[in-house]
Amino acid sequence: MTDKVASGLTYIKDVGIELILAELKTISVPTISGSAGTPVGHVDYTLSNIAITNLALPDSILQLKPGTGIQVGVSSAVCDVSLNWHYREHSWPHISDHGSASVDVSKTTISVTVAIGEASGRPTVAVDASEVDIGSFHIKVHGGASWLYNWLVGLFKGSVKSSVQSSLKSAIVDAINKQAEEALATLPIKEKVDKYSSVNYAMLAPPSITATQFSSVHLGQFLSNSPAPPGPWAPVKLPTTVDAADEINLVFSEDVAFSAGYVYFKAGALHTTVNELPSWSPVSLNTTSMRFLLPALYKAYPDMKVEFELAANATPNAAISPDGATCDVLGNVAVYVLPAGQPRIYAFTLGLHLFGTGKVAVSANNITAQVSYVGCNLSLANTTAPIGNFNVQLLDALVNLAVSKGLVPWINKVLGVGFPIPVVSGITLSSIEVVYGTGYVGLASDFTYAPPTLGDAGSAAAAAYNAAMAARPGDAGDLIKASLPVRIDE
Repeated sequence: MTDKVASGLTYIKDVGIELILAELKTISVPTISGSAGTPVGHVDYTLSNIAITNLALPDSILQLKPGTGIQVGVSSAVCDVSLNWHYREHSWPHISDHGSASVDVSKTTISVTVAIGEASGRPTVAVDASEVDIGSFHIKVHGGASWLYNWLVGLFKGSVKSSVQSSLKSAIVDAINKQAEEALATLPIKEKVDKYSSVNYAMLAPPSITATQFSSVHLGQFLSNSPAPPGPWAPVKLPTTVDAADEINLVFSEDVAFSAGYVYFKAGALHTTVNELPSWSPVSLNTTSMRFLLPALYKAYPDMKVEFELAANATPNAAISPDGATCDVLGNVAVYVLPAGQPRIYAFTLGLHLFGTGKVAVSANNITAQVSYVGCNLSLANTTAPIGNFNVQLLDALVNLAVSKGLVPWINKVLGVGFPIPVVSGITLSSIEVVYGTGYVGLASDFTYAPPTLGDAGSAAAAAYNAAMAARPGDAGDLIKASLPVRIDE
């Protein structure tokens, strides 16, 4: 196990213990009663208001348990136990007394195994096994005769110790399960992106857990918010790691982008209208300015404004390789003239095959992208009698300007919002490196975790972790890997 993996596990453990201790400020133990022989005779006794406080869990360690989940071990837990005691002699004169006692508990070992699985597409986390063993204790008796001390020591070695161990174990199990349930409740399984689409992050299988790595596979598919036919993509396999290794690796298939393009194309969202060009452009969108490029347009419609209606006519394609991301889309440009005060008039349609490159980034736990325009192939898809056939290359520069200054900024505005990474509330990715591979893009990242229920304690733990990470050498191993294809072929 590398230093980075060990540091990541230690960080998770430290934050997790803070969460558990916040839940376990006071643990109640059921009242204990019974009968016993004492130096004053046979008595009935009651030990009540038993409470465990000041629990501390030093010398703890967290490890991945292959095939199961995680295992937490504590070798020297300490706590305080307080209680009230009362006894009454069976026979006359029915001597009775009462008082209190405090117990310092130390050298206690705790072992908890947490199973991580999957059910109905959601991750599941629950304590699978737990053990608590009190190693040493010291009792202080307040009130009562001298013989009472030895009698209470005897009781503590037996039923009281067993009851305290049982209550402590139950409280730890309940705290872990509660915190896990609250954290998982914030993990998105289906997240709405906008009015057109949502992303389905459902788990496809139980996670794979080794001694050094936790890996889970998710759907990662864009879905239409309206009824729509299923996407026509094939199953894919993805690596469980990327070239740059950090505490979290997220691996996305190029089919995630394809499923997004499919949903937006089917929804009719991949279109925009360009009716003006930058002021520095040598040509404006009016027939007078375009008369040397397309005389027939000016002749048929002199002195009229022009607008380009750009639309995709197929699902955009995205391809990812070690060199980066590329994209292309088939579309068209319908050209209209705008007579003053009258409905627009259709003139002709150009066929487009657009080419671009893309870059993936992360902003505020959202995966974002930006495309750069490379160029296009033009063809004359349709024309009208007043315009007729013409050499489309004459409009090449004008269309390139409309695409690069009209369409691409609009696309980048949408891609700049992006879609959320499926993490529980309180996790923030940091020091993110983007790695491109054949058919996928990977994100290698460190992280901080400040659970909302932890408040200042979580922030302090995160700050301490960041300081430790800043002082660490750059080499790293992998702690958690999550692959998000559209499907997985087992």
